[in-house]
This record gives sequence, C-alpha cells and structure tokens, in this order.
Amino acid sequence: MVADSKQPALANPARVFHGWRIVASVVVIQAISAGLTTYSFGLFQLPIAQEFGVSRSAVSLGMTGAMLLGSAIGPWLGRALDRRSIRGLMLAAGALMAGCYFAMALVPSIELLGLCFVVGAAAGQTALGPLAASKLVATWFSRMRGRALGVSAVGTSAGGLLAPPLVAAAITAWGWRGAAVASATVVVLIVLPTVALAICSRPSDLGLHPDGASEPPPRPSGAHPSSWSFRQLVRNRNFCVVTVVIGTIFGIITGLITNLPPLAAEMGLEPQRAALLLSILSFSGVAGKLCFGAIADRLDKRLLIWIGMAMLAGFLLIALSRPGFGVLAGGGIALGFALGGALPLWGALIGDCFGSEAFGEVMGWMTPAMLPLTVSGVQLLPWCYDTFGSYERGLQGFLAALALAASLLLLLRLPERASD
Repeated sequence: MVADSKQPALANPARVFHGWRIVASVVVIQAISAGLTTYSFGLFQLPIAQEFGVSRSAVSLGMTGAMLLGSAIGPWLGRALDRRSIRGLMLAAGALMAGCYFAMALVPSIELLGLCFVVGAAAGQTALGPLAASKLVATWFSRMRGRALGVSAVGTSAGGLLAPPLVAAAITAWGWRGAAVASATVVVLIVLPTVALAICSRPSDLGLHPDGASEPPPRPSGAHPSSWSFRQLVRNRNFCVVTVVIGTIFGIITGLITNLPPLAAEMGLEPQRAALLLSILSFSGVAGKLCFGAIADRLDKRLLIWIGMAMLAGFLLIALSRPGFGVLAGGGIALGFALGGALPLWGALIGDCFGSEAFGEVMGWMTPAMLPLTVSGVQLLPWCYDTFGSYERGLQGFLAALALAASLLLLLRLPERASD
C-alpha cells in the first residue's frame, strides 16, 4: 500500500500510538494543577481574608502574583521545553508545587502565605499546565494536532469539574490550611508518578514520528524558523493579534473563574452553589474542548474564536441581569464552552503560524505579552467591588474589551496548513 504524501501511513495501525498516552497523561496533570490553582483559588479567598483581616483585593493579589511569576519565567521555560527534557522540568515543577502547598499550612502571616502560593501556583500553571502540555502535544502530533490539543485541554476543565467540590469539602472539614495539605498530597501521590512514568519528551526518543506515521511528515517550502527572538515576534502581525485576542479571552475567563464564588455570593448564592457553578462550567468546558478541537483542523479558526466570544458575551449579559441560580447555571454552560474553545485554538494557531519546533518559545513569549490583559482581568472585578460596592461595572468592562478583541481578529492572516 502506497501512503499519501500529505497523510503518511501509520507505522502500525493495530497499536495505539504512544502520543495518545502522552495526551492522557497531560489530561491528568493539568486537571490537578489547574484544579488546585485557578479553579480553587476563589474558595480560599474568603476564609483567608477573614483569618488575616484583609480585603478580597489583597487576597486576590496572590493569583496576580502567580500570574506575574509564571509570565516572567514563561520565555525561559518555553525555550527550555524546546531544547531540554520536558519530563525533567515537569518533575521539578511538581516537587516545588507540593512543597509550597505544604508550607502554606504552616505560615503565620499573609505575606508568607502569598509567597508560598505565588511560587507553587506559578510552577503548576507554567511547567505543569498548558505551556508544557501544548508543547508536548504539538511535538507528538502534526496532521491531528487540533484534535489532540482539544483532548489534552480537557484536563483543565476536568480539574475545574472535580477540584472545587472536593476543595470546598476539605475547607469545611479541616479549614483552609488542612485543604492546602490535602492539595500538596495529591500532587505528590498522583502528579509526580504520572510525570515520571508516562511523559516522554519527543517521538524520536522512542523511534517514532508524529501522528504515529511510518515516516516523518514532509517539511513544506518556506518552513517555519526553529527559533524566534522577541524582537522578531513583536514585529509579526499574527503574533500581536493572537496575543491580544487570546489574552483578552483568557483575562476575562480567569477573572470570572477566580471571582465566581464571591460574585455568586453577591447574588445571594451560598458557597456550595458557587462551587457547583464552577463544576458546571468545567463540565461544559470538556464538551467545548472536544468539539472545538475536533473541528479546528477543518474550519477557519477565526470563525471558531468568534463563536467562543459570543458564548462568553452571553454569560456576561446573563450575569449583569442578576438572575437566579438556574439561569446563571445556563450561562455557566456557555462560559464553559468559551473556555473550552480558547485553549486548544490558541495552541492550534501557534502551530499553524509558527510551527512545532519553536512552539514552546513562541507560547512562552506570548505569556508575558498577555500579562497586562490577564492581570487586569483578575483584578478588575474585586477592584470594582471594593470601589463601587458591586461587580456590575467590571462585567461591563469585560463586554467592551471582548468587542474590541473580536474586531482585532479581522487582522489575523492564517497561512496554508502545513505538516511541519
């Protein structure tokens, strides 16, 4: 049988390609790292503020600090992921995250608590999160990259689905300090063994090729550079457009997720229902990632991003109407689909525009470039609450930013899909 030059034949169709085992592993790793940081942070916010007698804005600085540190190390980590052992970097990050979470249970001051959370969460968000996971998947897949990124991105939503109810129960039973110890234990018992036993940095390490093909995919004429300087990237229109558009989406979504428990409380909902809202949007996020990922290799990615933006705008409009739990839960489904589409589409856009060899470096530089947008998204809602006594103006600001980003997306120019 002669293989199509555009779609290389599988090396052994009867065997499961090891790349799908990599995808399954990063689903587990991202579920825990995202579940214990972004998705559960809001549950710690109120008990910590009450114990130390500080404002919600002060506590939310912990997430902002984690984002700042993660962004600062992003370019270095992205370059390291392209050139060094991804497995080794992830093991080091897991050990650091576990140690910091154990330390959180013992610290006597809000300053030391913030330091521990910032370092631990930054390690989880960068070296155990989408940057490392997307680099792995982009390296192991080419022709099926969008689909594989969609499946791997399910991990963050799975973490949001499972972690909030468990963390809320742990806080109720043992207090927030006991919940921090439980979080560290999960990292030690699940994340570290998964990385050690399952992660392999590149297909060539096992004598394989991307997608399980019998030969490496052909490199097209005008192939992507294997390395980019930041000066080259900031002069690249696609880099700037993707950074602003995806950064705006991530900033709004992260701001909503980290502040959803207090936002729900302002609407008169108890903490357990707020945790249920996080689980609802995470569950729909799983479906969104699978759906967007499955069609990302077939349809114009700009259209898919606009669809996700429309869903995000729908949730914001619902939240502004201050509805009951049922309507808000329906909006959470739309928010989950928007969240589901953003992550795999981001990775697919980088793969299409910049190639897989420099994938980690480009994504690593995008992280700090997105920083003003993501930090603004996290801080806007609590600042509006502390200043105006309501989250309404923050939600309106999110809608305006979303409209501007949707217009900017018209400037994106996608090259012909290449199997690099």
